[in-house]
Amino acid sequence: MHTIEYCIKPASRPEGLKFIVTRCETEGDAVAIVQLGDDYDTAEAAFEAGTIDCQTEHEALGWPADDERIIYPKPLVMQTGEQLAFVAGVKLPEKDHWRIDRPLRG
Repeated sequence: MHTIEYCIKPASRPEGLKFIVTRCETEGDAVAIVQLGDDYDTAEAAFEAGTIDCQTEHEALGWPADDERIIYPKPLVMQTGEQLAFVAGVKLPEKDHWRIDRPLRG
């Protein structure tokens, strides 16, 4: 099945932690992953940009709104001590861990 997935990921840079939007296109055994746009200072900014990029591509493809072939980005969750960024109410097991707020595919 042909799928397109947008993700938000942390990226370690010399100037500090940044966030990127990636686009992963899969068809059969072939996979292509690219970074879209610039680095973002916050996960929220990357999430907003990734959602807009995904929505734009989704509309251009003309696929139905509930089409499972296109996967929108999920908010990134960070815990530093007891502080959570962007998604409230989620507790992570260890300090300074990042995860996508959904199960990983097997």
